[in-house]
Amino acid sequence: MYRIYSALTRVGIAIVILTLVLGVSPTPASSAPATFYVDGALGSDSNLGTQSSPWKTIGKAAQALSAGQTVSVDAGQYLEQVIITRSGTSTAPITFLANGIVTVRSFRVQASFIRVSGFEITDKTAGIEGSDGWGVYVAGQHVTIDHNYIHDIAAGGIV
Repeated sequence: MYRIYSALTRVGIAIVILTLVLGVSPTPASSAPATFYVDGALGSDSNLGTQSSPWKTIGKAAQALSAGQTVSVDAGQYLEQVIITRSGTSTAPITFLANGIVTVRSFRVQASFIRVSGFEITDKTAGIEGSDGWGVYVAGQHVTIDHNYIHDIAAGGIV
């Protein structure tokens, strides 16, 4: 019994030394959170994107998210054309999820394994302020557009 305890103690000491001296950790480093948050009224794009420190724009989320992550967007009007260029994977898509009535001008999805859900997408300003007139323009693969209310679009709803 003493030998087992002694051996375990030596292993424990070795792990502590490796951690302190070499910066090697016996457990994997913590990964980024799975869910980020956007609040157009209270957020800032210099924030961390956490629930207590949300981003201001959906565009900031689109630039920051990685495979398997979700952004929850608080209710409000976002005068943005959201351009998504970062892809998820088949087992870990990137999800944009509206929390309440979230109005945006459009989504341009130039990535794969993306889900956009629950948004009100409306824009009559084709050619004005960066709008291309499409509600959702998809140039990627395995993109899910669900539970969105798309209306009053100058060029068309989903392409």
